[in-house]
Amino acid sequence: MGWLWSGSVGDPAEVAGFRRGLGERGYIEGQTIVVEYRFGAGRFEPLPDLATELVRLEVDVIVTIGSHATRAAREATTLIPVVATIGDPVASGFSPSIPPGARPKRRQQADRARQRAAGLVRRIGGE
Repeated sequence: MGWLWSGSVGDPAEVAGFRRGLGERGYIEGQTIVVEYRFGAGRFEPLPDLATELVRLEVDVIVTIGSHATRAAREATTLIPVVATIGDPVASGFSPSIPPGARPKRRQQADRARQRAAGLVRRIGGE
C-alpha cells in the first residue's frame, strides 16, 4: 500500500489515525501489511515524482490525503486504485457527480478528521 500526502513526516496525527484504522481492521503494519509512506514535506511540487515512485514500487493501492496528492496519484497511474480523502470530490474534479443525498465514505472520513482536529485545537487552547 502507498500513502501520499503533501504534509510532513512530523505530522503524526494523520499517520497515527491511519495506522489505528488499519489495526481496527486487523492489519498490523510490518506484519500483515506493508505501507510505503511518501510525504511532500509541506510542498505540492514533489507529489508527482513521489506518486510515480509508488507506482514503480507496484503498490496495490495508493491512499492520498488532499486534492494535490490525489491528482498526482491519478496522473501517475490508471491501473492502481487511488483511495482519496478530499473535501469535495465533485468540486475538485475527481467525480462527475454524487447522487442526491449520498455521502461518500471518504467525505464522512474527512468530516470526522476535521471534527477531531477541531477538538484537539480546543483542548490545547486554540480557537
